[in-house]
Order: sequence, then C-alpha cells, then structure tokens
Amino acid sequence: MKAMKVLSVILGVLLVIAGLGCLMSPGLTYLTLAWVIGFAMLVNAIGDICAYSNRFALGVADGWTLAGAIVSLILAFILLFSNVMQLAVSATIVFLAAGWMVVVGILRIVAACKIHAFRKTLPEESRGNIWLVTLIVGILMVIGGIIGFIHPIVLIVTIGFLMGLYILLSGVALITSSFT
Repeated sequence: MKAMKVLSVILGVLLVIAGLGCLMSPGLTYLTLAWVIGFAMLVNAIGDICAYSNRFALGVADGWTLAGAIVSLILAFILLFSNVMQLAVSATIVFLAAGWMVVVGILRIVAACKIHAFRKTLPEESRGNIWLVTLIVGILMVIGGIIGFIHPIVLIVTIGFLMGLYILLSGVALITSSFT
C-alpha cells in the first residue's frame, strides 16, 4: 500500500512537470497530438494482436480482429514516421475543434432561447437566469470557433495550453489523492 502511495506521488510530480512544460510551450504541445494518436494506435494494434493470439490458441479467433490490428499497425507506423501525416492530423484537429465550437455554440444559443421561452411559463419567484449564461457561452463559443477558422494559431495555442493545464491538474490530483 505504501509503495502505491509513493508511486502515485512520483507519477503526480512527473505529471506536474510535464504539465508545466506543456504550459510553457503550448504550440509544441499541440503538435505532439499526432504522436500521441500514433502511439495509441500502435498500442491498440499490439493489444489486438495479443487478443487474436489468445483467441487463436482457444480456437475462437476471427480474422476481423487480426485485420483491424494490421490496419491499425500500418496506420500507426504511417502516422509516427510521416511528417506529412502528422501535419495533416494536426491541421485536421484544429479545424474540427473550430467547427465543433461553432456548431455547439449555435446549439447553446438555440437552447438558451428555448429555456428563455419556457421560463416565462414559470412563476416569477422560480425564474432563473440560466438562459442568459447559456446564451453568453453559446455566443462566445461561436466567436471562438470563427476566430479558430480565421486564425488557427490562436486555437492551436489554446488547445495546447488546455492540455498542459489538464495534465498539471491531473498531477496535482494524483499527489493529493495519495495523501488521503
């Protein structure tokens, strides 16, 4: 039990250091997303090959698991060793994020209008202003998404910064949870 606490503190400290590194260079953090996806695909492929091997030994293997593993393995190597593919993934992610922000922002604006219309049917004392908060968040998301399409570097830095913040806070949470 004590060894797990020590390991948690060590891993937490490493996450805090990694988070601080990400916060100091959010653009570089963003560009490593393609590597993370490539390694995840590689690990997934290896896991699927192991699963296929275990199922083959039991006589219940299907070729689809092996085919999926081979495809994942090929794509992982392409992503890990092709600068063009890494750039394509990085560019795609930023524009997907910008598009997501615009769509979700519009949906929040629509939801705010519906909430506002519904709240008029409620008694005066139970009416809140959550519709206004939802409206403001929706408008800010649409604006942020449009800025992301016009100036992708702003969104790239934001995504990198948020990743660093998440990693840092995960490290702090891991450290504090080991003392409780």
